[in-house]
Amino acid sequence: MAVTAPKFHVKVSGLPQTKKALKQLGEKGPRVMGGALFREGESIMGDSKEKFVPVVTGNLKSSGHVQPPKITSNGASVELGYGGPAAAYALNVHENPNTGKTAEGSQVGEWKYLETPYKHHLKNMDERVAKDMKGQLPETR
Repeated sequence: MAVTAPKFHVKVSGLPQTKKALKQLGEKGPRVMGGALFREGESIMGDSKEKFVPVVTGNLKSSGHVQPPKITSNGASVELGYGGPAAAYALNVHENPNTGKTAEGSQVGEWKYLETPYKHHLKNMDERVAKDMKGQLPETR
């Protein structure tokens, strides 16, 4: 039996600041966007591990990861999640409201331990990504 964790997708398109930065970066744009999205993913994962993921033995917390960006000619994507050998447990704790702080004796954490920080980070994510990308532009003199 395969266990599949829920996936969240954010498509950044039509955002004036991001589109302008992409245009200015030319063919380097998708790679630079991938770096910006990776840093955003690392921030979400750090928040998740620090404040939300239940900790009993530490196995679930240590399974949290952010994959390197996947770059295409049209853009970039970054995947983050928990699981590996703990995938079934990770999914059960994430999706079951009766787990979380009560997850086998955990004194910290809650269910939706990745979704909740992800939703918190959505606010102004487009501006942070655009600012990060603009930081990669060569200075004009």
